[in-house]
Amino acid sequence: MTTQSNRILTGQRGIGGYSIVADSQEVDLLSFRSLRAEAKKKLLAGRNEEAAVELKKAIAIWRGPFGEDLANTGRLTAIARGVNNERTLAVEQLGRVAITIRNVGEAIQLLDRHVNDSPTRESGWVLLACAHYMNGNPAIAQSTVRRACQALSEEVGLLPSADLRAAENAAVRHDDRWFQRHLGSMR
Repeated sequence: MTTQSNRILTGQRGIGGYSIVADSQEVDLLSFRSLRAEAKKKLLAGRNEEAAVELKKAIAIWRGPFGEDLANTGRLTAIARGVNNERTLAVEQLGRVAITIRNVGEAIQLLDRHVNDSPTRESGWVLLACAHYMNGNPAIAQSTVRRACQALSEEVGLLPSADLRAAENAAVRHDDRWFQRHLGSMR
């Protein structure tokens, strides 16, 4: 037996089966959560650049959708959905931070991938529109909102939210303050 396999405690069987002993840094989900928590502390302290580094590290840990190979049961599906939502929130948080620290090109690349992966996630579309606007491209921000509306209509038959409509209107009016307020309100 290897050292790794010796860490399985075969003598302690419980209701759920065997237990595995691992440091928190050896479990990707715990590492991810720790890095997100550290990023949050740094954001609250106004250290946005450092928070962006922590969020990038957290997202880099991710190796694909959680739970794809789990049995499709109600409880496991709900847990997987929650864990995957944590990653989604981290990506959007990094996008928001990247915009605020003026790494708008990076934010656009990240958020464009994000909306392609999650086309019904309206907050991602709003952030992408914000990024394009803050990058000096209000026409692309408007186009982004139209893409979002099309995706929502085709994927789930929904009309755009008030936030999406407001983003489009702000881009048409060249309303810098709306975008700045919106980015500030999403913390």
